[in-house]
Amino acid sequence: MQCEVGPWSKCSASLREAWSAIELLGPTPASPFLTWEYFESVASVRDDVLVAVLRRAGEIVACLPLQRDQRRRAIPVGGRLNDLHGPLGLELGEDDVSKILGLAALSRFDFHAAPRMAWNSGGAIWCEVPGYRAQLGEKPGEYVAHLTDTRYSVRQQKRKTRAMELKLGPIRMEWRTRDDAVLDTLLSWKSQQYQRTGNVDIFSLAWTRNLVHRLLHLNPEGMHGQMSALYAGDELVAAHLALRYRNTLHCWFPAYSVQRSQMSPGTELFLRMAAQAPAEGVTVLDMASGTEPYKKKLTNETYSVVRGSLDLIPWRCKLRSLSLAARQQASSIPWIKNVQRLVRQAMSGRDPIRHQ
Repeated sequence: MQCEVGPWSKCSASLREAWSAIELLGPTPASPFLTWEYFESVASVRDDVLVAVLRRAGEIVACLPLQRDQRRRAIPVGGRLNDLHGPLGLELGEDDVSKILGLAALSRFDFHAAPRMAWNSGGAIWCEVPGYRAQLGEKPGEYVAHLTDTRYSVRQQKRKTRAMELKLGPIRMEWRTRDDAVLDTLLSWKSQQYQRTGNVDIFSLAWTRNLVHRLLHLNPEGMHGQMSALYAGDELVAAHLALRYRNTLHCWFPAYSVQRSQMSPGTELFLRMAAQAPAEGVTVLDMASGTEPYKKKLTNETYSVVRGSLDLIPWRCKLRSLSLAARQQASSIPWIKNVQRLVRQAMSGRDPIRHQ
């Protein structure tokens, strides 16, 4: 196969025309993070997005979009905002991806949510992590009825919602809103959440805020951002920015008012979204990978993605392999999460610079 690597801004018209066929050609599942609209949106707010294009007999058969960081390292396009990544089209092996890295003058590819495939399950350093999704069925309200029957905490939500309505006023949901003021409130809530939990505040960076605003206003005929909002009386109490692609709503950034947290407005918004989704042509709510308890509580299906690194430097590859093994062993120690939280809080002020 012939391979060429260049900046996204130099993508050819033939690549744009072939994209849909490439996306469906290989084993990688359909995802908003593998669409032309997603990569184009990230490239509009960053100048470090690359794409490798592979041809066989002149025909485009695969491509691999990447983002270059300041340490000669490839990362998924959009960094931690990207919930599924890897080559599109014809399945590639480790040698193919290593060649792409070499052509791009990059020494390694760090990934955190890739389908397990030939390119990342051989010599790459990796481990599997669970992802969560809700298969809703085709009848509106059917999935929520199932959750109510099988999850005690979901049954309790009715009581909390009644209390919220008595205190604040009638509850209503907007299935789709493009109000930038609502999005800014959602981002503010997420920033406060990251600061409370000691995580990196990714929305302290201008490019991430610009990206989500751009995605929200994409043409709804293709992949686009979709924001739902929950009101109690006149007060916004929860909002959820998702990515809509075909019959899937990828649950990306949920947030809620901390002042109303005892009433679980975020859960109420999810339940209302799940109840209405089938009527809107959505049959899957994908919550991606993660350890948040609400993902287990609100979903009925799990899948696996791979987190790891493909490193071209042997000694560093071995060192990173030992480091990964040590972290996996440490994760079973009961008090280790408290230590990790303290370290995150100490480092969170500096980490946004790395994400820039």
